[in-house]
Formats: sequence, C-alpha cells, structure tokens
Amino acid sequence: PEYWRFDYTGGAYNDAPLAGDRLTENGVYQPIELTTEPDGVIWGHSEALDLSLCWIAGRLRFWARPQGIYLPDLTESAARANAAEARANAAEARARMLEQELRRRDNLPPTDAPEQ
Repeated sequence: PEYWRFDYTGGAYNDAPLAGDRLTENGVYQPIELTTEPDGVIWGHSEALDLSLCWIAGRLRFWARPQGIYLPDLTESAARANAAEARANAAEARARMLEQELRRRDNLPPTDAPEQ
C-alpha cells in the first residue's frame, strides 16, 4: 500500500532525500505529505507501519509516536547487543570466581582441577 524512497545523499541519487507514495482506492499512487523541520529533518507518516520515517542528516530513522522515541537503528542495535554480551560475560566470570572462592573455603578442589 505504500512505497518509500530514501537517499542518504540528500537527493543526489533520487529526486529527494525522502519520498513516499500511498496507493489509493483508485489504484493510483499519490505522494505522501512530508514535513521539513527547521533543523533539516524531513519526515512523513507511514499508515502501513504506524511510524514516521525520518531523514536526519543522511540517516533513515523510524519514529514511534505513541512511545515518543526513535526505534534503534542497526548501529544502535549492535551496540546494545555487544553491551548485553559484555555484561553477561562479566556476570559469568564473577559467578565462576565466586564458585572457586566457595570451593576454596570448603577445601574442595577447583572445578578445573584434573581428576584423580
């Protein structure tokens, strides 16, 4: 029902940085109204996604109106995943250290000691 075009160059490859068309009941695509903010952000609302698509300094962002937030882009999602993995690794290392300390206190061999 909708067709969106995004040009990170600001319009060097397409006729505009951001453009969208919506299929009407007559089977004809009509341009979706876009707004250009004073800071240069260009946006239009997608009824199909219930999100606003935004061109921000060469980046495509999706704005969720009900939550009042931009959805994380690929770079932000990867950074969040890396941070979560680092926290999990740190927690696992801490758990191993605490286990070894408990084994030491109970005079048990370490978990990585060879079998006898």
